[in-house]
Amino acid sequence: MTTTTFSQAAARAGTPALLITLAFAATLVALHAIGLTMPWVSPDTESWLTPCSDGGCWGGPRTPFYAWLSLQDRFPLTVVVAQFAALLGAALLLCHGVRTAGGSSAAGCATGIAVVTSNVVLLWARAILPEAFAHAALIAALGFTLMRRPGTAGALVAGACLLKPAFLPFAVVTPLLSMLIHRRRGVLRLVTSETLILLAVALMRYRLAGDFNIVSFGGFQVAGIAALLVTPDLAVHLPGPYQAMATEIIERRSTLIAAGQALPIPLNSHGVRSFASAALGYYDILARTYDPVLYDAVRPLRGTGESWAHFNARLQHFTLAVITLRPTAYVAWVVGGLMRAAGRIAVFNPALLVCVAGCLLTRWRATWLSQDRRILFGLVGIWLPASIVPSVMLSFPAGRYIDSAGMLLAALPLYELLRRMVAER
Repeated sequence: MTTTTFSQAAARAGTPALLITLAFAATLVALHAIGLTMPWVSPDTESWLTPCSDGGCWGGPRTPFYAWLSLQDRFPLTVVVAQFAALLGAALLLCHGVRTAGGSSAAGCATGIAVVTSNVVLLWARAILPEAFAHAALIAALGFTLMRRPGTAGALVAGACLLKPAFLPFAVVTPLLSMLIHRRRGVLRLVTSETLILLAVALMRYRLAGDFNIVSFGGFQVAGIAALLVTPDLAVHLPGPYQAMATEIIERRSTLIAAGQALPIPLNSHGVRSFASAALGYYDILARTYDPVLYDAVRPLRGTGESWAHFNARLQHFTLAVITLRPTAYVAWVVGGLMRAAGRIAVFNPALLVCVAGCLLTRWRATWLSQDRRILFGLVGIWLPASIVPSVMLSFPAGRYIDSAGMLLAALPLYELLRRMVAER
């Protein structure tokens, strides 16, 4: 993403680029006025900045790429400025891509403004976390996909996944966007580009850490579900090697509950502690206790001298064994997580609410087969599920995952609002 590329994007987009930049500037001014532009260190920051402290740079639970980009947090303000700038640049590139694919100025403007006014910018762009750079890479990748530059798009998708492995589903869905908009042209090149990069990293990790993944984290993270779900009655039905693990988790979890550091499964209307009932009706109780149980009941199971990659794999197998015995409870967990995500996306999304309100105050005239809507629904249709589904299947939808999923949603009502405003002039 060079200066020339940004200049070309701005020139092609014209007025939309100016409006996007003005919207971004207004957002920054508002954030600065309430003190939300200074660097923010979250509880997860240290793990991202010290990825080589456990098992080397390729054997631990984090990838090292964000730590390298942020220069180990020696220049946090510079990093935050770069993160804001990356998101603005990505918004301009996406706008340019929409216009190149045949979309109108209103469609291009709507997508760009949706990005720069999203919760990812409002809440997470100042965090010393890979969120901003990873999202910027993905947004830019979508723009390059629409521009028919599949090689660049594939490299950016791979880069986003290496910054934040939770974005791996985009390696699958981004080619689908290319097929939707451009048919088969460029799809193979896009897939080849992203696959070669990710495969190279996986092979390197296999050689250095004995694990064929781009990071060893999914097995550990998903074990939190098993730790909440397992009971003494279930533990006795697990395969032999996992019965002791389950018993130790139950004991540690009970200790945490007794100390007030974790929450018990609440009683349902029949006075029974039902995981499925809690997951469907009181999901936030489980979400609030997920991390304490994961880090204080599951993580201590790591054996002395055991590599993180081996521990991660062992937990993955344990979790699969637990879910196999309680598939209905796991489905309830996924459904409850989707319900929680849908509620926050719909309510805690200022840009979306403002745009929907604007649409309700104007006259509705829809032409559903337009190229604009094809592009916009394609973008939102791949972004939303690829962002949220992995988090509810492998963990719980924390705030930043939900904010990520809703990043482009405001583009739909904003486009309708802009189109009507132009039509009524």
